[in-house]
Amino acid sequence: MGNTLNKHVRVDEVDWQRIMAAARERSVSPTQLISSTFEAIEGGKWPPTEAKNYLLRSAMFAGLAIARDIKAGGRGDEIAEIARRISGVAPELPPET
Repeated sequence: MGNTLNKHVRVDEVDWQRIMAAARERSVSPTQLISSTFEAIEGGKWPPTEAKNYLLRSAMFAGLAIARDIKAGGRGDEIAEIARRISGVAPELPPET
């Protein structure tokens, strides 16, 4: 960690307990947890907006419907080629949990 400042921030008891629990779960200090949270927020990775979630669900639904149609038409081998081309343009989606 770089240069640090000693400042005081007021946090209510419930929020402090949440911060401490989340830090323990991740084996980091509360300061590291807060720093990582800001990095995620500034990087646009968190939290996803409602519109992004809706768009992703819609795109996945359309993609599955198209893939089923391609398979039903006897052209299932084309799906892998399409996936390779998409991977060259867009990052892979995170695995489902």
